Amino acid sequence: MLLSKKEHLRMAEPMGTIGERKRKDFNPINVTTKKGRWSNWEKEMFLRGLRQFGKGKWKQIQKMIPTRTTIQVKTHAQLVLKRIADGEDIFAR
Repeated sequence: MLLSKKEHLRMAEPMGTIGERKRKDFNPINVTTKKGRWSNWEKEMFLRGLRQFGKGKWKQIQKMIPTRTTIQVKTHAQLVLKRIADGEDIFAR
């Protein structure tokens, strides 16, 4: 019986819940993840990443900001993109 690519990849995944794998895989160099307000450096790196990679490339942008998770980057992007939609020039800073 032939397996689809998706089934084959699922069988090759390590055991454990998806959440456990994400927590382990997120930070291979053990940089601590921050919570709360974004620092000026993090905001600047986010904007650079947004310029460089564009909307929707949250994983690549996250690699520029090791103190934040991909989900945090995506959530931050929602706020920034709303400000852009409201007419604010976020790149003018």
